[in-house]
Amino acid sequence: MKFSRPWNLRAALTAGALLLILASARSSHSQTFRGSVLGSVTDTTGAAIVGATVTVHNVDTGVDRITDTTGDGGYLLPELPVGTYDITVELKGFQKAKVTGVAVSVAAERRVDVVLMPGEVTQQVVVTADSVPVVETSSDTLGGTSESGAVEDLPINGRDYTKMLILVPGATGEPNGGGDSPGS
Repeated sequence: MKFSRPWNLRAALTAGALLLILASARSSHSQTFRGSVLGSVTDTTGAAIVGATVTVHNVDTGVDRITDTTGDGGYLLPELPVGTYDITVELKGFQKAKVTGVAVSVAAERRVDVVLMPGEVTQQVVVTADSVPVVETSSDTLGGTSESGAVEDLPINGRDYTKMLILVPGATGEPNGGGDSPGS
C-alpha cells in the first residue's frame, strides 16, 4: 500500500498541532490562583514533633483544613483559596499554639513554623502574623503584584506604566527607561 506525499504532510502538520496544544495545556496547569501554607512544628529544644494536629482556618469563609505533622515535623496545606488564615497546632501534653492573620496570596507559599511549649492542654499561646516573616524562603521564584492605590499614587514621570516594571523584586533595568532624560 502506497501513501501519497500530500497525505504525509497533512498527517505531520496535524501531529505537530496536537503536540503544541498538549504542550500549552500542560504548562497552564502550573498556574494557580491559590496559595499554600507550610512549615514545621518543633518543641522548645528544637526537636521535630510528629503527629501534631495543624488546623488552618479561613477567617473569611470559616472553612477549616486539617492535617498532621509528618516524621520530620513538617506540614503542607496546598491549594488554599486566597485570604486570611488562623493556624492552630495541638498535641496532647503541649500548650495549644495559634498564629493569627496569616495572609495567603496567589501562587505563594507562606511558611509558618511553630514551637510548642510543654504544658497543660488548656493553655494556649497566640502569635500574630505580624511576627511571621514575609520573606519567601520556600521558593526562588521572583515576582509580585501592585495594588491599584499604590499604582495611582506613584510619582512616575510621564505616567509611563513600563517604569513600574523595575519595582517588582528581581527586575532589572534602567530607572530612566534608557532615554527619558531631557536632551536625549
